[in-house]
Amino acid sequence: MQRCERLHQPHSGEGGDPLRHEPPLPDLKTYFSVLRLYAGESGPKELALRAESVAEEMVEKFAIRAKVVVWNQVFSCWAVSTDPEKCVHATSLLRKLKESTSISAEISRGSIGEDGRCDDAQEGGSSPLLDSSSYGHVFRACALSNEGDAQSRKLGAEVALRVWGEYKTSGLSMTSHAVTFLLRAVGNLPAGDRRGVQTVEDAMLRCRQDGVVSAHVMHQLGMAVNSLSLGSKVLKRIVGKDVAEGLEKGISGVSLLRKVPKKWKSNVQSKKQYGW
Repeated sequence: MQRCERLHQPHSGEGGDPLRHEPPLPDLKTYFSVLRLYAGESGPKELALRAESVAEEMVEKFAIRAKVVVWNQVFSCWAVSTDPEKCVHATSLLRKLKESTSISAEISRGSIGEDGRCDDAQEGGSSPLLDSSSYGHVFRACALSNEGDAQSRKLGAEVALRVWGEYKTSGLSMTSHAVTFLLRAVGNLPAGDRRGVQTVEDAMLRCRQDGVVSAHVMHQLGMAVNSLSLGSKVLKRIVGKDVAEGLEKGISGVSLLRKVPKKWKSNVQSKKQYGW
């Protein structure tokens, strides 16, 4: 901001005529950096709502075509919010972006250009606003509701169940981050809850299929063994006899991962994703 103010200060050119320099326009990198700061701060609902406004301003005021990673910063703001109903707000944003054809036309994936802006030649067309990381942030908002009271934990679990129904039919590949927070969220359901047990089983089978079974996933599965009272029969169906016995004995996720078939963990991403 100080640099922009200096650029606005009039100074004399040749012949003593004052010259004014316009400050650089904000670009995609600028907004991304600002939203990263928002996503790094836990705060009340108003902070996350402000982040949403910043992202909308980027598109509406400066006609900057937002990327998926930019909106994921807003989801991350909701995930770290202290609002007890943050999972509801995050889900509302998810559906808003999913249904908004006007904004979807302004979105594309790909790398950010040198100037932080994207013209049609660079972009190669538009693509959806949401990816698996978007859903992962919503599940994170649901899971971190367990930091509140019992009512917040129950709300987070119920919302996670509904969002899982959308995620598994979205056509997106599973990520270990999304499944980890999903398992953590549904773990707040009452012991033996059939919906929770079925969700854990469905999510783990998809996780295996997409090769994203990580140590974090195994850890949360182990937590679900106790919180949801998963039976031996269900566990063996999900992960096989050897791993199931390890989970029941409370062996750590890292140790159990060594017993997991390689194809179950072949696509685990070790690189940290933006917003996590």
